[in-house]
Amino acid sequence: QQISATEINAFDAYQNLEPVFNFTLIDGGSSDSLSTFIHQMVIHSSAENEVDFSEVFREVELYDLSNEVVINTQYSIFPDSILFELEDIFELNDGDSSNFQLRIKLNERVEDEQKMMFEIPSSQSAWEVAPYGSQLVENFSESIVSSMHSINVIATELNISYPAEVYVGNYFDVVVSAEDENGNLDYSERSLTILESGGSELSGLTEIYLENGEG
Repeated sequence: QQISATEINAFDAYQNLEPVFNFTLIDGGSSDSLSTFIHQMVIHSSAENEVDFSEVFREVELYDLSNEVVINTQYSIFPDSILFELEDIFELNDGDSSNFQLRIKLNERVEDEQKMMFEIPSSQSAWEVAPYGSQLVENFSESIVSSMHSINVIATELNISYPAEVYVGNYFDVVVSAEDENGNLDYSERSLTILESGGSELSGLTEIYLENGEG
């Protein structure tokens, strides 16, 4: 079963691995009576994906859902694909199936509301199996595609900047940004009101509207 579309909390996913894509491999149980021995898997970006994997992901993991164990791999993250070289060849027994899951960690700096989508194309480009076992079919009946996930930056603080010195009667600018713990901008629309205090009197624009995290 595919993971439902999720808004992935940017700060949580910076600290913890988040599941984003499930897929199943099946050995067809043909007359060769051989297992399939897999030593390289590649997961690609889908056409609807908006992120550069190499810029957004700082860590990835391949998890064996069927056996509930992390698969030991050496991985490489490219702009539009993730290559896993398995340290121990994975044996998929003749006529058997196994379920896998891709998990990711995000980099410290990311952009709010960007979309992520993963795919194993029907041509299973760049997958490799051992020559002494069953071989992969040239094409699946259809590509395996993840749900559409989005990065969700949740602001935990408002950063306010203003001139260090202002003369009486002069106008000055106040800039506000809504940021999470890593300094990423929260694009949610919000408005702020600057209130008078201490007997002072303000004139001009005292309502600040934040667009794309800044205002």
